[in-house]
Amino acid sequence: MTRRTASLHQRLVSRPAAEARIAGRRLLQSRRLYAAAVSAALPLVSYFLLTRYYRVPVSRAMFVVDFVLLGYLSWLFALFQTNNRLAIAPFAIVAGLISWAAVWKFVIIGLWVRLADITTLDEGWQALSLTQQALVAGAIVCAGALALWNFRIPSLRGLCVSLTPLVVCGGVMFLYPDVAVRFLLATTHARYGNDPLYRSPWFAIGFDALRTLQFQQARILLAGHAPRSVSAFSTEPRRRRNVHIFVMESLMDPALLGLALPDPLDPGMRRDLGGSSFSPVFGGQSSQAEFELLCGIPAYDLLDPVTFNELGGQPVDCLPAFLRRYGYITMASSPASPNFFNAREAYRSLGFSVSHFRGDFPTTDLDGPWISADATIAVNKEHIRPLLESGTPFLNYVFFSSGHLPYEMNPITRPLVIPTSSTDEVTHYVNALYYNTRSVRRYLDYLAAVDPDAVVVVVGDHQGAVPSIGRTRSAAHATSRYQTPYVFRDAREVKRHGDLAHYEVPLLVVSSLSETAYERVARPYGVDVIRPLPGRAFYQDGEEVHDCPESSDARCTGVGRFQSDTIAAWLQIIEQSKAGGGGGRWYSWYVSLTGGADSYQKYHRP
Repeated sequence: MTRRTASLHQRLVSRPAAEARIAGRRLLQSRRLYAAAVSAALPLVSYFLLTRYYRVPVSRAMFVVDFVLLGYLSWLFALFQTNNRLAIAPFAIVAGLISWAAVWKFVIIGLWVRLADITTLDEGWQALSLTQQALVAGAIVCAGALALWNFRIPSLRGLCVSLTPLVVCGGVMFLYPDVAVRFLLATTHARYGNDPLYRSPWFAIGFDALRTLQFQQARILLAGHAPRSVSAFSTEPRRRRNVHIFVMESLMDPALLGLALPDPLDPGMRRDLGGSSFSPVFGGQSSQAEFELLCGIPAYDLLDPVTFNELGGQPVDCLPAFLRRYGYITMASSPASPNFFNAREAYRSLGFSVSHFRGDFPTTDLDGPWISADATIAVNKEHIRPLLESGTPFLNYVFFSSGHLPYEMNPITRPLVIPTSSTDEVTHYVNALYYNTRSVRRYLDYLAAVDPDAVVVVVGDHQGAVPSIGRTRSAAHATSRYQTPYVFRDAREVKRHGDLAHYEVPLLVVSSLSETAYERVARPYGVDVIRPLPGRAFYQDGEEVHDCPESSDARCTGVGRFQSDTIAAWLQIIEQSKAGGGGGRWYSWYVSLTGGADSYQKYHRP
C-alpha cells in the first residue's frame, strides 16, 4: 500500500471514531440538559403540591422564574458530578428541603423565606418533632453521601464557561444593588413581601440577598447620621432597687385566637395586666424581642433576621450595662444553649456580668425539649438568694423557654386540664399558657414577699403561632398578631401604662428607678406608639392604628424620621459591639466546638 493510499485509509477509519466522539460529547451535553431540567422540575412539583395542600397563594410566573434559576444551579452542580443521572437525586433532595422549609416557615409565622434564615436554623430545628428531625437528617446525609460518591473535579474550561453568567450577573448586582432591585421589581411587578411571585423560594432568597447588599451600601450613609437619643440611659437611679425582668415564651392573650375557650391565663396575672406590648416578631426569632427589652431601641432585620447574631461581645449602651455603672450585679438566665442566637456573645455585649445557660439547669423536669417553668424558677431562686442576703442591687433577667412550639408539657406533672373543641395544637398551646402563667404568678407572689421594693416586669417574647386554625396565614400583616400582654409592678404596685412597644420597657424601668415621669419614645414624632416591621411600620395614636408608608398620611413623615433615627442608633450598637474585634455568632460557635462549656463560670465577669 502506497503512502497516499495508507493516509486515505487512515482518514476513512478515523472519521467514524471522530464522529462517535463528537456524538458522545453532544450526548453528554444533552444528558446534562436533561439532568438540569429534571433536577429543577422535581422540587418545583413538590413545592406545587405543598402550596396546594397548605393553600399558600402562588403565581404561574413564579414557576417559570424558579425553573430557570434551579435549572442553572443544577447545571453548575452537575459539573462536579461524574454521572449526570445520579446528580439529579442530591440536588433535588436539597432543593426540595429548601422549598419545604419555605412553605413551612410561611405556614407557621406568615413570613417568607430569606437568605439570612440560615442563621435561624437552630430555632427551626428545635421546633421540629423527633420524626421530622430524623427524616430531614436522613435526607441530608443521603444527599451528601451520594454527591461525594459521585464527585469529580471539573475541567477548568468547562467551569469558567459555566460560571460566566453567574459572575457577570452577580458582579453587576453587587456593584449596583439599587438598580438591580428596581429592575426586578419593575419586571416582575412584585411588591416586596406581598406579591405571590415573591413567594418563590429561589427568587425570594436572591432578592433578599440584593436587599441586604442595598442596605450595606446605605449603612455607610447612615453611619454619618446623628441619631436622636431614643435609648439614652442617663438618669441616675435614686434608690438601688432590684429589677426582675421575665420574658415568657409565646405569651399572648388567648382571646386573640378568635375561639370560644376557657381563659387559661392565671386570674391574678389577668388582673394585673397593664396593657399590650408590641413585639418586633411573631412566632419565632425571640432574641429580636430580647434585644428590644434590654436595649430600648427597635430591632431591625436589615442585616440578619436576629440582631443578637451581629453582636461581637464588646460593651454597648443597654440596660444591663447602664445598671452596672451604678453597682448592680447583672444576671441573665436562659435555659437554652449559649449558641442559641449567639446568646453568649450577645449577653456579654449587653452588659450581663453573669450568664446561666442550659448546662446550669437540671433536665429532670422538661416540657418537650425545654426546661419547665417550675424548674427554671427553682434554679433562679437559688441564684438570687445570696444577692438578696448581701443587699447588693441586681438585675435578674430570666427567659422562660417552656411553652415553645410544639407546646408540649410534661404529661405526668402537667396533664391537660383545659379541653378544647379545636385542634390538638390549640389544646396543647392553651394548656401551656395555663401552667406557665400560674408558675410565674407564684414566683411574683414569692418576690413580693422577699423583695417587696423591686421593679418586676413580665412580658411575652411574641405570640404563639397556631397555624392549624389558619390564623397565621390569613392575618400575616394584622397588627394584633404582634400584641403580647405585660405585667409591670413597681414596689408591689401594679402599673398600667397602656399599649406600648417592647423597646419602651427598659426605659420604663429606668423611669421607675429614677422616680421620674416616663415620656413615650414616639411622642416627639407625633404619635403614641411606633412599631417598625419588615417593609413597613404601624403606629398607634390614641385608639387609632395606621400603617406606613402611606403618602396621604402626614403622620407617616414622623414615623419615617423615627425609623431613620433608630436605624442609625441600632447600627451604632452593632458597630460598638464589634469594636474590639468580636466575632459574633460564628465566634460563639467556635468557642463551643473547641471546648466551651455551658457552666456560668465560663461567662462570669467580676
